Amino acid sequence: MIKKYFLLLLATILLTGVHGQNRQVDLPKNIPLQDILKKAKKQKKHVLLDFGSPRCSPCLFIKNKIFTIDSIADFINERFVSVDYTEGPEKKRLSKIYEVYTEPVLLICDANGRVMHRMEGKCTAGEMMARLRQGLDVKNNLTAQKLMYDNGNRSSEFLINYLETLHIAGLRTQRDSVLQNIFSPSFHVDSLKTPKYWNVFLRYNESPVSREGSYVFKHREEFYKLFGEQIVNGKIDRMFNGKLRTYTYGQTPPIESKEYRDILECLQNTDYPKSTEWLIYLMPAQYK
Repeated sequence: MIKKYFLLLLATILLTGVHGQNRQVDLPKNIPLQDILKKAKKQKKHVLLDFGSPRCSPCLFIKNKIFTIDSIADFINERFVSVDYTEGPEKKRLSKIYEVYTEPVLLICDANGRVMHRMEGKCTAGEMMARLRQGLDVKNNLTAQKLMYDNGNRSSEFLINYLETLHIAGLRTQRDSVLQNIFSPSFHVDSLKTPKYWNVFLRYNESPVSREGSYVFKHREEFYKLFGEQIVNGKIDRMFNGKLRTYTYGQTPPIESKEYRDILECLQNTDYPKSTEWLIYLMPAQYK
């Protein structure tokens, strides 16, 4: 009995020791960028800039749960000179230069500090590895896709891939502009009933009174049969709830917004179960 207990205790100690020795990303804090670039040039590596803060839960998740996975730590340390900007004048200066307004944001740069790829928000280990690999792919990273877009590539396959890259980058204005290229005036809204375009709508469209949002809302019974009532209503709820937060807690009177007026009209003329609840919050917002 004593021997069995001793072996169990020894195994626990050994397992704890192995876990404690997990490798992690070499991530010094708040070092001047010029020093990082010099080191990157000397070691012939790329640069990984991590913008976050000690109070940011998603930032801490990435540092403590993702950057401590051996395969990810090894991948980053072998290819990048990394730095963590959490506070101070250098973080403030670089945030302006690289237009970082939220956190966490990870930037992949070349040794001259030029952005190659951008990643925003919390992600899984698998997603992190895929994003890092894409960032190093000079034919498919954010910079490469932007160049293809600027040069006129408007194939649906490319636009859908570019949408996801912009979505991951947190570049919402650019993403919405690309989305308008897909859902252009010539787009047949009944194509939303195909999985290809339904998935684009489901992931990226945020306005319940856009042409596509209005079509889905009006014909939701048809979409229930195709994709399931729970999924369709979940998308409708997310769109309206998102706008409810914007107009309820925003700083400017929403009555000046055509979208706001369209939403009110839509909700006042529907039997959708949550319409009354949403109107209770939206109607008073116009008077602030």
